[in-house]
Amino acid sequence: MKTLFICSVKRINYHVGEEYDDFIEVSDVPMADTIDEWAHRIQGRIRKLWEENEKEKNTDKRVVAAMDANYSYYLILEHLKKGMLTSEKIVVELPPEPSENTTDEEKE
Repeated sequence: MKTLFICSVKRINYHVGEEYDDFIEVSDVPMADTIDEWAHRIQGRIRKLWEENEKEKNTDKRVVAAMDANYSYYLILEHLKKGMLTSEKIVVELPPEPSENTTDEEKE
């Protein structure tokens, strides 16, 4: 099993010292014209971790996603999970679904 952490620029300091196999620092709020770019970047990181699992011959080949970012990134992950399982047989485990309306102030 490998872990991927997706965190917004604004929240990264809250996670100092946490350990993940890979992380991606994302913009606080993705713009409509950057959603596809973020999805492509996240998908690439998931593939990289999946390939590492294969090389290491891990029996648990899941890529577990954790996140502290805008709800839009959860939706991206949800979409990628379905597509990658169907087309590439890559298993992605999502974090619990965050509230669509949670603000950074409520998280603190």
